[in-house]
Amino acid sequence: MNSKSDRHAQRAATAARRPRDPRAGKGTSRTAQYRTFIRAMLKHHRHCQSCGHTAAQTGTRRLFIHHMMQVAQIGAHDPAVMDAGNTLVLCSHCHGLFHPGLRDYSQARWNAAGHKRGAAIA
Repeated sequence: MNSKSDRHAQRAATAARRPRDPRAGKGTSRTAQYRTFIRAMLKHHRHCQSCGHTAAQTGTRRLFIHHMMQVAQIGAHDPAVMDAGNTLVLCSHCHGLFHPGLRDYSQARWNAAGHKRGAAIA
């Protein structure tokens, strides 16, 4: 049986053999920029922009970013992906309104979100 240090050394050797993306500079990659953008949006908007609830009030652990122009349609490198005007910070319940059929709600959970669900979006 391998010791913990042997497993760690084996993982490090495997990672060293993986090809690196030459475009991925530390802190400047598109992914790093996107994560910074998302963190800033979530820090600025601590409540759902639709119903006004916090994540805890809706029984979830976090809020979600919704892109009005879907990333899958415009492409990940389109400037609109990191445009605050193209995004909404939503609770899980309100985010589900934008993606019908992708989320399954029981009647009790739907009612728990409150009567204001989606009111600011309509």
